[in-house]
Amino acid sequence: MRPIERFLVLGGVAAAILISLSGRMSDGRAFASVESRTAATKFGVVDIFVIAEGMMEANDLKKIRTDAYASWQAKAEAILKDLQELDTELSILPQNDPKAQEVIKRAQVKQQDYQKVISDRTADLERINSSQLIEAYSKIRAAVETVAQREGYSHVFANREYTRKITTTTMSQTLQELLARPIVNSGQVDDLTKAVMAELKVGTR
Repeated sequence: MRPIERFLVLGGVAAAILISLSGRMSDGRAFASVESRTAATKFGVVDIFVIAEGMMEANDLKKIRTDAYASWQAKAEAILKDLQELDTELSILPQNDPKAQEVIKRAQVKQQDYQKVISDRTADLERINSSQLIEAYSKIRAAVETVAQREGYSHVFANREYTRKITTTTMSQTLQELLARPIVNSGQVDDLTKAVMAELKVGTR
């Protein structure tokens, strides 16, 4: 590009910028809108982990989990009892007794049944815990919206308490704690955790 062409292009860009600025400065609406948005912006944070932990300690939710565990435990213990009886039966049979192989086969089936019960128990308890956490999260969100509207907060972020130290000892736990801290430099941000807990009537920290 020749010097004269570069001058014309840059001159055109500069003129466009000046026209744009003069238009904005003439009525002040563009700057006023930015200032109004800034003035209306109010940030808050909520430690949903602390709130969810408190909600999960509710007696009715704990009873559901305890009852489910007890039911699965009863099934597992019944199978273990059968296995013990088969083991006792096998111990008194001569090694060359044809019935011994039958007892061994029955014991193997019972062992498979036991493993299935343990697997099903784990899956069922995980399902119950997940369901309760999802419901708790929905209630937390609703409470956050109520508090935010009442107190005039435009943005509320989910974030661990800023001064809370990470004390985890496994990679998965540490990653979870890091992901729970999306805000690494909060600046002027209010912690609304206690206000939300009060809205939900959950014990304070």
